[in-house]
Amino acid sequence: MVLDPLSRLQFLPLPIQVRIPAADAGEPAAGVTEDITCVTTSVQDSSVSKTDIATVTVFESYEFKIDLEDEEGNVLGALALAEDRAVLNGDLSETSVIVSNEGNIRMDFTMTVSSSLNTWAAQLVYGQQQTTEQLQFSIEAGEFATITVQMIVPENAEMNTRNTLTIRTTLIDGDMVVNATRFNVQEIASLDVSEDSTFTLSLGQTGTTDVWVRNAGNVPLSLTWSIGTLPIDWVGGFQSLIPSTLDMNREALVTVGLDVPGNLPVGMMDVTVPVIVEAITPGMETVTHTFQLNVEITPSIFVELSPDSMTLNDINSDSSGTFIISVTNFGNQPSGFSFEASELSNWNIEVEPTSVDNIAIGESVDIQVYASPRKSASPGLASFVIWANSTDNGEVSTITNTEITLEVSRSRDDSCSGIGCLMVSLGLPKWTLAIVFLVVLSGLGVVLVRMRKESENNMSPDEELIPKGSALHSGSKTERRAMALETGSAGEVLSKSVSVDEISDVISSSAPSLPPPVPVPPGAMPLPPGGLPEGWTMDQWVAYGHLWYEQNT
Repeated sequence: MVLDPLSRLQFLPLPIQVRIPAADAGEPAAGVTEDITCVTTSVQDSSVSKTDIATVTVFESYEFKIDLEDEEGNVLGALALAEDRAVLNGDLSETSVIVSNEGNIRMDFTMTVSSSLNTWAAQLVYGQQQTTEQLQFSIEAGEFATITVQMIVPENAEMNTRNTLTIRTTLIDGDMVVNATRFNVQEIASLDVSEDSTFTLSLGQTGTTDVWVRNAGNVPLSLTWSIGTLPIDWVGGFQSLIPSTLDMNREALVTVGLDVPGNLPVGMMDVTVPVIVEAITPGMETVTHTFQLNVEITPSIFVELSPDSMTLNDINSDSSGTFIISVTNFGNQPSGFSFEASELSNWNIEVEPTSVDNIAIGESVDIQVYASPRKSASPGLASFVIWANSTDNGEVSTITNTEITLEVSRSRDDSCSGIGCLMVSLGLPKWTLAIVFLVVLSGLGVVLVRMRKESENNMSPDEELIPKGSALHSGSKTERRAMALETGSAGEVLSKSVSVDEISDVISSSAPSLPPPVPVPPGAMPLPPGGLPEGWTMDQWVAYGHLWYEQNT
């Protein structure tokens, strides 16, 4: 700097300002000194000069800053400008108090917290320290400390109740800073959502895209998903499970599917697909978001087969059934197609023509499918498949080939199986099988009748106990049964003309000379006074004693 000339004994004060930089990480520290040198030289005579030295000392700086943050790290700012913080009954709310030492010396602080409502308990947490009273802590130059203020919302707090939390931070022997934050008991329904995405799909295929939501509120949400109005022949739906509920801070990814009609042009469509999600809180507060999903159509080759009938019945073995199938190009690119039929046991399947060189966009051609049964074909329904495959190489366009299932059946009057086929091969008419069946059935009846008659002539084990030559063996079984039931007889055998008194007299007159009664087995008839009849054994009496009494009483 060049000064104006000075007269003798004249002086000019020249102020020199030294700017000390703001403290950064505690530097420059308090007590640091710096020398300032000022050299004054005469313009006429450079040998005349004067040097002055001044020493600058850095004083102590007690600058500090306090910020409040919520649970998600958002800075709360001044109470008058900040929004109320929504809480629910029973919540444990945490507020972070960040005290930054922006000076150049260690600082000692005290902190207290208070609620405007005494029932809302609050405490200070710093490291291992927890207190509801005064908290003391120190911060080195350039450092910071984070103190957590915890507060519990009472269970009995009513909806829309407000409480202000006041935090006082005091620098020992210095300034005091007051910060505050306000809470409000209320439900918050809030959804974080993804940006609108795009369906990129080929004609004939289902396109998918994803939407994402997150519950950013403070209560669980009940979700309702729906798809808005779509153009005619457009079909939209959800390809994944859709959540019906979403807890706090939970997220969900939902896949949406879309089918579009054929012959749409390549490129972005003017139509969007609306996907609506409605969230409802337990207190019936509602928030709704609508995704507008774009649709982009890629170059596509897509063909559909439309037969005049899906089933042909009662086809004779000496003829064939014909399907007429309309082949339509529903893509947005022209293409040729080849056609193929699957094999069907005991049937001849032919496709005519087997290929088409080119089908323009939206155009159709007809093909014929002939189905002819062999004699060994079964009469039931049988199915086969017709494939339509594009002849394009697929380098530019997306190809969607198509197949269709057709059903055929042989005429029942023209079919046979088993013994029926054997008779037909021998030259016999089909009704011969019914006559053979009747003859066999009649033969079985005759055999059963004969077996029954022969069984009547067989002697039962009880009859084998009757002595050979006995009158009980005479005649047929029917005659012997009639004789056994006959109560009258002749000769010396008692008849109905003998009175009861006469029988008693005979028995009483002969009683003294009779031997003692012979015991009989249980269930047998008692023996007559004279003991076993002549020619009878005890086994015969057990079996036929009742017949003896029927004939002799």
